[in-house]
Amino acid sequence: MRKSLSIIAIIVICFTFHIQSFAANPPSVGAETEVAAAIDLGIVPHELQEEYTANITRQEFALTAVYYLAASQDLPISDFATIYAEKSELLNGEIFEIKAPFSDTSDYYYIGLAYSLGVVNGRGDGTFDPDGLITRQEAAVMLLNTYKVFGMYKPQEKAFLFKDTFVDSDTIADWAMESAGGMYQLGVMNGVSGDIWDPLGYYTREQCFATFLRLYNNSPDRTILLPYDEALERAITQGHSSPSYDIEYIVETDYCTVLVRTLGGLPRGSASYILLIYKPDAPVYRGGYRFLPMPNYGYNYPKQPDKIWFGEDELTLFYSYHFDEPLTLPVDPQSEEAPAGAYEVIREAGTHLYTVDLESGYVTVLIYA
Repeated sequence: MRKSLSIIAIIVICFTFHIQSFAANPPSVGAETEVAAAIDLGIVPHELQEEYTANITRQEFALTAVYYLAASQDLPISDFATIYAEKSELLNGEIFEIKAPFSDTSDYYYIGLAYSLGVVNGRGDGTFDPDGLITRQEAAVMLLNTYKVFGMYKPQEKAFLFKDTFVDSDTIADWAMESAGGMYQLGVMNGVSGDIWDPLGYYTREQCFATFLRLYNNSPDRTILLPYDEALERAITQGHSSPSYDIEYIVETDYCTVLVRTLGGLPRGSASYILLIYKPDAPVYRGGYRFLPMPNYGYNYPKQPDKIWFGEDELTLFYSYHFDEPLTLPVDPQSEEAPAGAYEVIREAGTHLYTVDLESGYVTVLIYA
């Protein structure tokens, strides 16, 4: 008898472990698609995945900018600063170090890194003002600064048309005019309505995430921080000094290499991870390496996939896992909405089939029994 398939869930994600439900203060109508895409690409920090219509602070922008820069190079956020420091002398002719000159913040890593990369500046009196809000013209300056970390900006015709396009362009500060035109040229920041740009209006979280997504999609060729050969070597050797670290297998095509790594000796057993490294001839190539999503990451150690294979055109990657039982966790007993002894299903039983579109970079997850 033919076995019938029951589709339990279809989730579209972009190489991320964050599956966003928009439960707390969802994005504005019309902003959901861009915000979700930015989350999927790893641009939006987990702690900022709520209160989307709130005005973003300077500290939150700095945090998001660093996440964006890592995502733009297909690098894990945990490895970005180290790799950038290793490459800095070749890129800029100088040794890179994170500076933390501000007296009013203890965020050495993200604010310090964003400052050291030239993305943000202080207020001029030794402070950063981490809780200060950002105007749209300030956002344009910081977005262009972010772009310049890996890209060369050259004003083109559209940038020069900016003044004539928006009726309030004469209210933009001189120090922000080039940046506003640049972001308009790249299709990153448009008007708030018709011919109004609103330079002094505050910049919200959802606007920040959407503009970083557009910067990601619309930026022309940029510096590749970690080319394929180096990315592959790092993916293979990273952590290899551990006696319980193994490369289980490697599969590759003309477009990419896929590694399955296992780390043993952990309190609850071993953990396996799948890494994707694009080759230069791939339809999408940004250098670097990235971890592919897998079931219930973050709740227990992931196992090796049961199977990995490519489609006939080698532009589609498939991998699958099968679980006989669902994974459940007790609901927080302090929750007023959950009854005593309630459990939350973290991972459904059945076969989890992941399909990676190597042209777009998206992953589709199908769960069926």
